[in-house]
Amino acid sequence: MNANESINKSEFVGMLCLKYPAKSERECKEAFEMVIDVMTYILGHGSGINFSGFGTFEVHDIKARKGRHPATGEIIDVKGYKQVGFRMSGKIKDRLNGNS
Repeated sequence: MNANESINKSEFVGMLCLKYPAKSERECKEAFEMVIDVMTYILGHGSGINFSGFGTFEVHDIKARKGRHPATGEIIDVKGYKQVGFRMSGKIKDRLNGNS
């Protein structure tokens, strides 16, 4: 895997299977989907998730604001929305910066 290269869901599941060879590909995929399902449920209800040693997922409220239509220049109302943010732990930050 190269630096600055993203992987997709099937590649992630494949890496999970390589890390845990006793599990089938189907079991790895189901485990991945269960984790994503629970995370989506928790975040969807406005709660955060803290994985010690990894990082924190938080729901942020983005307030409504005035914006400008890029093609016409007209001032428009941009609705508020919720957004998920991620803050990595010190352990991950150190690993990314070669301080592991």
